[in-house]
Amino acid sequence: MTGSLIVRGVRDFAGKTRDVFVAAGFVTQEPPSDGGVIDGRGLLALPRLADAHVHLDKTLLGERWFPHRPADTIEERTRLERRILESPDVAPLQIRAGRLIELAVANGTTLLQSHVDVGATTESLSRVETLLAVAAGYADRVDVALVAFPQDGVLRHRGVRQSLDAALALGAEAVGGLDPQSLDGDRDGHLDVLFELAQRHGCRIDIHLHEPGDVGTATIRSVAERARALGLEGRCAISHAYALAHVDDVELGRTATAMAEGGISLVTSVPGDGRLPPLARLRDLGVNVIVASDNVRDSWSPFGDADQVARAALTAYCSNWREDTELSAALRLVTVNPATALARPQALLEPGDPADFTLLPAESLGEALVTAPRERLVIRGGRVISGDLGRVELRPNFDRGGQRARVGAERIDSLSETAKP
Repeated sequence: MTGSLIVRGVRDFAGKTRDVFVAAGFVTQEPPSDGGVIDGRGLLALPRLADAHVHLDKTLLGERWFPHRPADTIEERTRLERRILESPDVAPLQIRAGRLIELAVANGTTLLQSHVDVGATTESLSRVETLLAVAAGYADRVDVALVAFPQDGVLRHRGVRQSLDAALALGAEAVGGLDPQSLDGDRDGHLDVLFELAQRHGCRIDIHLHEPGDVGTATIRSVAERARALGLEGRCAISHAYALAHVDDVELGRTATAMAEGGISLVTSVPGDGRLPPLARLRDLGVNVIVASDNVRDSWSPFGDADQVARAALTAYCSNWREDTELSAALRLVTVNPATALARPQALLEPGDPADFTLLPAESLGEALVTAPRERLVIRGGRVISGDLGRVELRPNFDRGGQRARVGAERIDSLSETAKP
């Protein structure tokens, strides 16, 4: 599953030209005595890309085209979705999920978190079991975490809590929630269930939050207060958090401060219609901000290409980040920050880091972000798992003595000291 490798002459995220040495799947200071050699020829080495919010069970990638149908409520959207997914004309879950994983990997993503719908019946657990099996089958190419997601709410249907409990017992890494006040009508009761399950299973929490205005920010602060009180700082995330885009600066400030103190991450898919929270302001107040795909070609949205470089570029564009330091630091949103939220080690090409990175033709992080080159060579655990760059040659390592690495001391963190999107 893991390999040894020497990658010569690549540009790293600090802008330095260097060699990267890999042994047993991890970056090392000394060259390995075996394995292959890649002549990087000045290609850019991007650290591991991560997509912290997708829905493998919902995707219609590779299916016939389904025209998007509008819906006024989440309930109506869910009914339309199930009608499509339960059609005999749609491929089984494992096939559709595999297509999306392979697309994400080809784009450089080797860390991925998927929500999976869990309902009131035990039949819904089959989706969890299927995706756990799919994840195991792709483990040599991508690290997949699952969130048990209550698409129909936690309290409105008997049996949902038991199903979430069972999904976590099966191997889901996080328990999800959905609009505790506006959908379930009981913020405290909804959060009671999530935090009790998180404590008992030692898992993370990731809540979809579409609630508007002061209702939404009140929910966010309640999550933060509970995280602090129960010692779950750094283990909770709020996905979407549209409310943060529509409150005044005072309300935004006190909510963001509560998030930072509670270690609550924000996961955004960069939505339109004025629903994108002010990411720079949140960052300045200490919030761990993450950018993710969310829906990829499903009944919720016909868009999505599982390309985290392009998603980070969209973030920079929508946020009016144009300077090189801003463009470069935008990559934190799809590398450093999601790894932190998912409790995974960083993969920044430093000695001891997992050897997960992507080579692509660009002179700088800014150029990579703006152009999002389609040609990519994806490496996981020291093994090439995707891509075939014409400018890259893979050959046996006959130089047993090797060459000492010119290891850039600067990490992507230092790039962001002056401009952290």
